[in-house]
Amino acid sequence: MTGLLAFLLGLALTQPAVPAPFPFAEAEAEVSVEIRVDELKAHVYRLASPEFLGRKGPGAARAAQHIADLFKKLPLQPGFGKSWFQPIPNYLKEGNVTADKDIVGRNVAAVLPGTDPALKDEWICLSAHFDHLGKKGDLLFPGADDNASGVAMLLEVAERLACSRKSRNVRSCSSRSTLKRSACSAPRTSPATRRSTSTSSRRS
Repeated sequence: MTGLLAFLLGLALTQPAVPAPFPFAEAEAEVSVEIRVDELKAHVYRLASPEFLGRKGPGAARAAQHIADLFKKLPLQPGFGKSWFQPIPNYLKEGNVTADKDIVGRNVAAVLPGTDPALKDEWICLSAHFDHLGKKGDLLFPGADDNASGVAMLLEVAERLACSRKSRNVRSCSSRSTLKRSACSAPRTSPATRRSTSTSSRRS
């Protein structure tokens, strides 16, 4: 009997722990014009969870894919041609920068075309950076305020606009900070038609 108990105890200890269910899954899956506290909290808790490793390195790549998946649930179009992603070259590197090897991260963007032909050259740009400090040793930097909260608002505003459709073009861009700056670039327009309203975030 003692041997059997020891075997069962050893078997239990070798089984992987079952992760606890995400407490805000229902709010996270909600798609509507409403912007509620529990929906914002869901996005912040998700992005600041250990799953995303402080959103640096593999965690940042995972976060970029997560944001793109949320964009895909809405009536939005990819922000970079047929792609949701824009590679960020490492311009700090000396010498030639190659697209395959010298990439420090990815921006994620979606576009909501406007409904008024007269305003087709006007853009509203929503932007927030999603990366953070990652881990240092065993210490995890979750980044709830820097900048999961900003991404949460971007996602909910994009959802509201997508569900209500606006007359102007809207680009939602969640970007990886580069050189302590995040920005979203809209398609080029002539000076006469460049009347877009834009927001961008800058890390302090």
